[in-house]
Amino acid sequence: DASNTSTILRYRRDLAGSGSALGGLFTSREGDGFHNRVAGMDGLFRWADTEAVRVVLLASDSLYPRTIDSGSGAPGETLRGTAIRAVYQHQTRDWMGYLQYAGADENFRADLGFIPQVGYRKGYGILERYLYADHGEHWWNRFTYGIESTWTYEQHGGPLQKQVSPYFSLQGPRQSFLNIYLGLGPSF
Repeated sequence: DASNTSTILRYRRDLAGSGSALGGLFTSREGDGFHNRVAGMDGLFRWADTEAVRVVLLASDSLYPRTIDSGSGAPGETLRGTAIRAVYQHQTRDWMGYLQYAGADENFRADLGFIPQVGYRKGYGILERYLYADHGEHWWNRFTYGIESTWTYEQHGGPLQKQVSPYFSLQGPRQSFLNIYLGLGPSF
């Protein structure tokens, strides 16, 4: 219920003619006896019309009063943490590949709400193939098959999720579709 002042600043600069961009951001939530500040930079790098890499690097500095349980460390203690997200994507008419790594250490805080989980490391990958029907040759329009995998670990190594998922989808006439997705992996 304490009053606070929140600030969000964002800057992005497109790199001439490349479809690439560099940017920075800053968020701040300040109040009587507490603060949360997040600063970071991000980049989008495209080449060959089929390849792209995105990177986001963030750092936070937080101080919470003793009346708020920050979930990590002692109340009244300054918390400093980092977070990262890196993505590679390859996209053509017939194929799509996507790899992502994301993580936030246990002291990272983003009070203005754009990262809801901390204390994890996550890898994700997907590979898809697209097949298209010629007009009138088949009753379906597009057939997609692929596989995705997710690996999520606690910051210090304990597994949270390991999953491999084959799937396929079929798009038919009149916006009809069929999706089959099989998630395989242990429970933790």
